[in-house]
Amino acid sequence: MSIYFSSLPLALAGLWIGGLPNVTALPVILLSAALQTGYSISLFKAYDRGQLSIVYPVTRGSAPVFIFILSYVFFDPEIPMKTLIGILFICAGLVAYGLLELWQNKQESWQLTFALITGLSIALYSITDAYGVIFLYSYDTTLASVSSIHLDEQGDVAGAAAMAMLIVYISFIVRGMHTIVSTFLLKRTQAWRNI
Repeated sequence: MSIYFSSLPLALAGLWIGGLPNVTALPVILLSAALQTGYSISLFKAYDRGQLSIVYPVTRGSAPVFIFILSYVFFDPEIPMKTLIGILFICAGLVAYGLLELWQNKQESWQLTFALITGLSIALYSITDAYGVIFLYSYDTTLASVSSIHLDEQGDVAGAAAMAMLIVYISFIVRGMHTIVSTFLLKRTQAWRNI
């Protein structure tokens, strides 16, 4: 169960650095947290009960399809035909590969069910996070990625590139910290296995 909360220390550090979020963002934050937890649970169950070579392609191939369907229903986006065809070909290839593996290995169909639930979970938390960034963004909110895009649109390409590299470097540092904390927690919580 500790693996589900491995990002909690980083979330608390984010609250300490960035402060408490706006109250209007709280429903989106709570929904995103619940969907991320659901994703983690469905992913672990899918990997626990299915083969990685079957579950992963179906999960990653179905998620963009679910994102497209849900965003089309709720947001009515303008997607160029070439982009749509590209998305469908890539997703169809990944899903077809997973289905072919499922058929060749004569595995039970519940692997496919877990993989599709995980793909739907990815789509739901992705749309929720995008909604939170796009619709809750205000003049006093300064996201580094949005600031980088604004700098690029204003013609400050060097500043935009520097900000983008800063985002990459900070991501590496935070990911490293996350790995260290997760490894430490995993060793502490699983020490009983070495007895």
